[in-house]
Amino acid sequence: MRRIAAWMLVLALVFGMSATALAYDTYKLDENANGIKELQQRLIDLEYLDGKADGWFGKKTQAAVKRFQLVHDQEVTGIADDAMQQALYSDDAKKFPQVVMSLNELKDMMGEAGALGIRYDLSALESDGRSASCELNNYVVLNCDLLGDDI
Repeated sequence: MRRIAAWMLVLALVFGMSATALAYDTYKLDENANGIKELQQRLIDLEYLDGKADGWFGKKTQAAVKRFQLVHDQEVTGIADDAMQQALYSDDAKKFPQVVMSLNELKDMMGEAGALGIRYDLSALESDGRSASCELNNYVVLNCDLLGDDI
């Protein structure tokens, strides 16, 4: 009986410690840590963040975390909690979806989205032969940058 109890204690300690070792620290706006630098580098590798990893959780890092959460169907908080980082460091983490299209193609696509009841505002975009590089998630335009000549 003592042997069984001893083995159960050993297993509990081993599994308890391994579960703790897999948990990630939570990071949020205006924090600085080595773990944030690793987080930023992973976000850069997956194209959610531009620039250099510096360990400072600023507004750009927060926006990248929000984009990651949106693409991975998580609650969009901008806080890099354990669940967000588990997904970020997994082999199943998706690269940030980017689409380059003409403005007319974008307007056509968004017209289809409008037929699905999705609201959008393209009033700031003028169709003058330029293209837009847009970040999309299920017909939601996250960001659009005007490019040069039409593609």
